[in-house]
Order: sequence, then C-alpha cells, then structure tokens
Amino acid sequence: SQVRCIAQDAQGFLWFGTLGGVSRFDGHEFVNYALQEGLPDAQVSALLRTQDGGLWLGTGSGIVRTINGNQFLPVPLATDPAPRIMALAEGPGGVVYAATDERGVLVFTEGTSGLLPGYPVDTANTVRALLVLRDGGLLIGLRNGLLRWKNGRCERVSLGEGPPKSISALAEGQDGGLWVGTYGEGLYHVSSSGAITEYDETNGLLQNNVRTLLMD
Repeated sequence: SQVRCIAQDAQGFLWFGTLGGVSRFDGHEFVNYALQEGLPDAQVSALLRTQDGGLWLGTGSGIVRTINGNQFLPVPLATDPAPRIMALAEGPGGVVYAATDERGVLVFTEGTSGLLPGYPVDTANTVRALLVLRDGGLLIGLRNGLLRWKNGRCERVSLGEGPPKSISALAEGQDGGLWVGTYGEGLYHVSSSGAITEYDETNGLLQNNVRTLLMD
C-alpha cells in the first residue's frame, strides 16, 4: 500500500502509515495493523512519537495512540464526528497539535482536547502541515495559505504576490528562516528578515510538488 508517513518509536521499531493501515518493522519482518486491530480508519496519514514514549496515529477518522505497540487506544476529540487527521506535532510541555481536514487545528493538553485558541476555523479549516517553531509558536500550512500562531493569535504569512499557495511541507532553518513546500508551486524560503526566495523547476527543483522537508 502507498506509504504516507514514517516514524520510529521509543523501542526502535519503524512504523509506516499507509492507505491500508499501519505497519511495524523490527528490522526483519513487518507486522500489519488495520481495522480489526483497533484502528478507527484504515488510512493513516500522520505518525508522531511523543516525549513520553507514546506513538500517536492520525487516521481518516480520528486519532489513536499506542504505548506498547500492540494495543491502540482512542484519543478523545473535541469534534464529532471525528475528522480526518492530516498532520501531528508536539509542542513545549507535551502539548500535541493535530491538523484536520475541514476542522482546523485541534490541541491536546493534560488529557483534554479542544480547538486551538484564537484559530480562524471559519476561514482556515483545511490544514495540511504543522511545524512547532523554536520560539514555541506554530506554523500552519493550509490548502490556501500559511499561518503563524502564538499565544492565541494567528497571522498570515505572505509568500509573495499572487493567490495563496497550497502548502504541503514545513521546516525551520538554523538561522530562523522558514522553508515552505507547496503542491504544484515549488519551494519557498522566508528569511528571518522577511525576504522571500522561490525555487521551482526553472532553477533546480526536479518538480514543483514538494511532499516533505527535512533539515540536516
């Protein structure tokens, strides 16, 4: 099945989220988990290893977590029905953020969940990517633009002229600059001073669809 995300758990196992469930690899063989093993939906689009050693799985219908790698426990959500989860990220103090399709950003802290405070869910409900910044803020990639959230306030981040871009991937450089991947419009770098540089097929990219980013 098509792999959508990868994570390594606290025991060293590799996990692969796919369109047909999730698979755990121990270096020799795969163990596959799907609906019959407790997943609420077969599509797993996000994986997150948390600071407490747990593993969160974002599915097409909500979130489950596992500690021992065998049992999946549902994570209570503030919305009903459970939304499709597109991305997961962990912030300071073990706070977990979840990007959803059509429900904005959810936040989980101290066993409770709710909508991200101050988030404009009416105008920014379809979230594709999340990145926790070093200053504790949250960068939020949308189907139609980019937001920066901190302390209950959201602001738009411009990527230059033209209509808002469809964001697919996010990363923060050592110098504080932001790297922003898009669907169909290449890669953008926003420096700490706000200067914008665009990279596409005309100046080095193999193609303009950027699926993921990793700072080395």
